Amino acid sequence: MGIRAYEKPIHEDFFYALVDLKGDPTKTPDVFIVPSKELNRFLEPHPIGVSPASGKLTDVWCVIYNKDAPTYRDKWDTIREALA
Repeated sequence: MGIRAYEKPIHEDFFYALVDLKGDPTKTPDVFIVPSKELNRFLEPHPIGVSPASGKLTDVWCVIYNKDAPTYRDKWDTIREALA
């Protein structure tokens, strides 16, 4: 993720499809469908402990932990419901 992910306003109609390629081209990737309004809880600023407002933030990582994975993995219905 870019630093702007921290700065952008939330858009109700935006979704992120985060893809885990698993480092193996023979495996099917995992796709996590995350609504924009929920993305921030998965963002980790780097260097750790640096405030986004400081101007010293160099990177933002998106991490979906195992406990959250079932909520978002292959949840294409989230997008279908938003279109209905």
